[in-house]
Amino acid sequence: MNSPVGKPPVAADLIFLDRVNFSTVSQAVISCLNTNNINFNDVWAFVTDSASYMKKAYNTILHGLFPNASHVTCLAHLLQLVLEVFPDKFEELNRMCALVKWVFCQSPKRRLELRAFMMQQGLSPLMPVFAVQTRWGSWIKAVQYLEENIDIFQGFIPTLPPTSKAVRDLGVLLEGNGKLLKVQASFIVEHSTDILATLTKLEETSTPTAASIFSQLEDLSMLFDYGRTADAEDWRPKTREQLKELNEDERYTCSELFKQAMAECSTKLQAVIERHPCTELFKVLPIFDPAKVSGLKPDIKDYVQVVPALRNVSTEEWHRYIRMDKSDAGTPIKNGQEVDETPESSAASKTGCGAEGLPYADPSDLRTVIITILCCYMWGAHSVILFG
Repeated sequence: MNSPVGKPPVAADLIFLDRVNFSTVSQAVISCLNTNNINFNDVWAFVTDSASYMKKAYNTILHGLFPNASHVTCLAHLLQLVLEVFPDKFEELNRMCALVKWVFCQSPKRRLELRAFMMQQGLSPLMPVFAVQTRWGSWIKAVQYLEENIDIFQGFIPTLPPTSKAVRDLGVLLEGNGKLLKVQASFIVEHSTDILATLTKLEETSTPTAASIFSQLEDLSMLFDYGRTADAEDWRPKTREQLKELNEDERYTCSELFKQAMAECSTKLQAVIERHPCTELFKVLPIFDPAKVSGLKPDIKDYVQVVPALRNVSTEEWHRYIRMDKSDAGTPIKNGQEVDETPESSAASKTGCGAEGLPYADPSDLRTVIITILCCYMWGAHSVILFG
């Protein structure tokens, strides 16, 4: 559970469940709220992973109790599922990553020998990077290391005693397919940069990304869609240059493999966008970016269904907001004219009505609502239930 904007998050409770299912999760959430005297109307987000029992807990029980809440599942996890297309499609490269890990991970002696070999070549002795299943993006980083050092491995592996099957298999793989593996590694590194950057940004907790995440997902979708029909000359620079070093058959085989990988990434990403419970919310959240207010609808009711917190914002305040730009962001506007915010006019605004036509005594400053909502839907601000 998080405190208001500007305050550090507060751990309201820590509950260990003997059995984990939608029923026990729901009971734990309700018990936590009741213990801390939190009004169910003040819960704005139920933030969880994408486990089926979490979705069922929200859809069957909690959704009806929390009228102002949205269920926010982990987008970073879903993007990692998109990245898993690459090891599945590039089997030989994935095998090389596994063999490098097997050869060096449990052998300090081989790592020291590799270090000495690289120093003899006048290179910085960077040790191998290993893929770890529980660390998102680590396979891409392992491929990036191999792409930069595959020539070193082609020279070093034959110097090792062939007493280990992993050493022999890695030597055979590098000798027969070294050039193709390097092209494939370059392709993966260059064409996973955008999704890896988005994944890294989602893992950060210092900056809310809710207002921009949908546009980032759309950009990724366009990138993968373009890759479905790309030719050898359409790939990014390093990949293009290395494809030129292959013969015609190898170039065609690689290009077809690249297009298949991009098509599968596109399909998976589209499924992520369509199935995420907050897709509609993420589409709407850019309205809280003052740089994008020019195309907003004048009736705030058009947005209340997706963002229930806007119920407490008056129509007058909304109209003032959608006319803001960088030059007059702090200037109130009424009937198309700038007005002074005198105590009398400020007091008069308190007689306004919310988005549903209901009077309220203490209207929120919309800018405060904006900051609160943007924080809430990415990493919480107000009453937010975090589960995982």
